Amino acid sequence: MTSPKEFEEKDPLEMVSVFMEVPSEDASYLEMTRTFVEEYMLMGWSDDAIFELFQNPFYKATHNILQLKGEEYVKTILKEIRNG
Repeated sequence: MTSPKEFEEKDPLEMVSVFMEVPSEDASYLEMTRTFVEEYMLMGWSDDAIFELFQNPFYKATHNILQLKGEEYVKTILKEIRNG
């Protein structure tokens, strides 16, 4: 049995927030949206549950996509990926 890892003041594996520039190309938004949708579908999430991620401002990346591209954009990608 492995003992728990001791706390380190400067943990190299600590999760940190990173802000990135907003993509300027539509292809970037398409790729990001497809990646989010595919990932959650692989985990067994329903389309409604995935769409809620885009509606929730707490999830900044998905919410920003919805704000910039609109509900129909996200719903269309959800349908395309779900139906193959």
